[in-house]
Amino acid sequence: MQVTVILLGAVLMWYLEPQGAFTFPQALYTSASCVSQSGLAVVDWSKQATSTYVISFCLILLGSASLLHIAPVVLRRGPGFGGLGASRGRAGVEAQERTSKLVPEVKASGTNFWMIVIVAIWFSSSIVFNVTAQMLLRNLPSAEDMTIIELMVTVLVGALTLPPRGHRLLAKEDEFPLKSSFSLGLLHLFNCRSFVYSLQFIPTSLAQTIRATNPVWVVLLTFALGARYGLLVLCSLLPLVGGFALAVGAEPSGFEPQGILAAVLSVNAQVCVNLLGQRCMARSREGSGRALHAFEVQFNSCFFALCILVPIWLMGGGASRLLGFLSVVDDQLRNRILVLSLADGFLYFTEQSASFAALNSFRPLNFAVVDTLRRLLIVLVAGFWVQGSALSASSALGVLLVLTGGVWFAYARDREDQRRTLEKQD
Repeated sequence: MQVTVILLGAVLMWYLEPQGAFTFPQALYTSASCVSQSGLAVVDWSKQATSTYVISFCLILLGSASLLHIAPVVLRRGPGFGGLGASRGRAGVEAQERTSKLVPEVKASGTNFWMIVIVAIWFSSSIVFNVTAQMLLRNLPSAEDMTIIELMVTVLVGALTLPPRGHRLLAKEDEFPLKSSFSLGLLHLFNCRSFVYSLQFIPTSLAQTIRATNPVWVVLLTFALGARYGLLVLCSLLPLVGGFALAVGAEPSGFEPQGILAAVLSVNAQVCVNLLGQRCMARSREGSGRALHAFEVQFNSCFFALCILVPIWLMGGGASRLLGFLSVVDDQLRNRILVLSLADGFLYFTEQSASFAALNSFRPLNFAVVDTLRRLLIVLVAGFWVQGSALSASSALGVLLVLTGGVWFAYARDREDQRRTLEKQD
């Protein structure tokens, strides 16, 4: 957790400092100094921007000794950990008995604290990931190069972190058929390529607003597959469609059809990835073998997406293009691309892991509300503030309508699911 905070703080300091006054090593050292509260500095603090002061203040609070001492104790009582700190044998049994005797208030306190930690990591990694993705895209010769770097780093991070946590990198054929893995990877690749392509024509704020219209495409695709929805669910789509139209029409640079179309295709591909992934996980739970974990499904989708893209990238001259570009740029830009590539893949993996942890910790309706707030922060921070996109009354109203429609849709689905459950019980 501490390493994640240091990395996020370094990226924010480095990016937000005017005229590039910070090199990344200076930003990383400064961030580590703030979190560790050592007080060491490699720059003149009197000449830094206000954003650096604000970020430093937040890092100092996050690195406080009391918070760091409390976190490990409370996290062990959080959902999904099952007392990781307790050793096996008699000592472990005694620790489990002590934990079971905790008063309800203490358990609730630990769970609430764990949820706050999940949300903080999820929100911060999502925001900074969208910032680093834009920075990496601007520094590379092709959007395809960015996609392959992002997938390679993500697969590498997953390969290093999943086995120690007891997860398989590649499931057995009877648990996760090769056809399903390949289809999932193809859809994941199409999602990544479409989204990155859209960022070349439209700002992050608009691209994320379009992605927030996810419920519209869920209803359309599942309706085509035979699902049926009540009137309340269908009515919740109206503000989503209206907000989508307002946000697109309010774009000051004009209507960019290829960028809008790419973003819409991206969100549809993401819906297909989620539906196929959920179906694969449901089938594995119904079978006699070991049930698939969501992290394993996520790794498989990234791994097979990379396997599909690599030969296409190589045959299209991607390797020679990227290596030729890196050979002619100066050392500063080369190091910048390397750092951004590592940060981008790490942040993407962190965002996906935190998203799954949040999904396990919250009820579906609460999760939808929290996810809506996350998208709002991404649009405001990564889009309007960091990227400097123009914020007009129409675009602001469009964003609010889309996010309101998302919450309404989650509420309507929750009510409909409860009604169907009661009908089955009767």
